Amino acid sequence: MAKNTNTALRWFESAAQQGVVTAQYNLGYLYSTLKGKHRDLPRAIHWYTQAAEQGHPTAGYRLAMHHERGVGVKVDYMVALRWALLALKVTKSENLRVRVRDFRDDLLESMSKTQIQQAAKIVEETTGT
Repeated sequence: MAKNTNTALRWFESAAQQGVVTAQYNLGYLYSTLKGKHRDLPRAIHWYTQAAEQGHPTAGYRLAMHHERGVGVKVDYMVALRWALLALKVTKSENLRVRVRDFRDDLLESMSKTQIQQAAKIVEETTGT
């Protein structure tokens, strides 16, 4: 298992550094879900961010969950909402759309009106909409 994990990480790392969005997402996923010495949440967040910034909707959704729960980053509902809204904007998957909408709705119930307005402003500035 360790040999296969090291090989997978090397291959994904090489492709991710070249800007391959699926490799960036997969590397983020591996770093966030592996056990023991291979688990590296700061790297997971880095690669999820790289993929999400290139329009990978699942990476955006995972970033939203990390920020909402404080896994590898501090809890930040506004950042979580920003990533969730961006994921909704770019996804073509109805299944993911439903999951992200449910996540967004639950998150909005936890946020103050001021936080929601601030997050909307961030999304507007980020997406130009």
